[in-house]
Amino acid sequence: MVTKTPEAVLKKIEKIVHESLDDLFGADFTFAPVMVISRQDYWDQDRVFIYVVYDGKPNSLGSERTLQLVDTVMRQTTEEELPIVPFNSFIHKSEWPKFYRHNVEPWIPETF
Repeated sequence: MVTKTPEAVLKKIEKIVHESLDDLFGADFTFAPVMVISRQDYWDQDRVFIYVVYDGKPNSLGSERTLQLVDTVMRQTTEEELPIVPFNSFIHKSEWPKFYRHNVEPWIPETF
């Protein structure tokens, strides 16, 4: 599958995500890795997926702060005339290996 979102845009989104995570969560959590990938859906529309692996108490994440992440990405990319509506997932580090193997790895181009 060929992605339409340029690598430079994905890197910019990744930078926005890292900065936003610091602003939204401070030292309450540790976030690593953060992955931003692009893939086409069934209708050949490009979709951007943000995967955030965290260490901390899941109940402390709060949907308000996780939704603010999407809002921040949308606002900043729209300001730069690169409107992106990302899908984000927060995955606890203990679940990451299994999640990655089944949900992320199949979509990563071999050039990564």
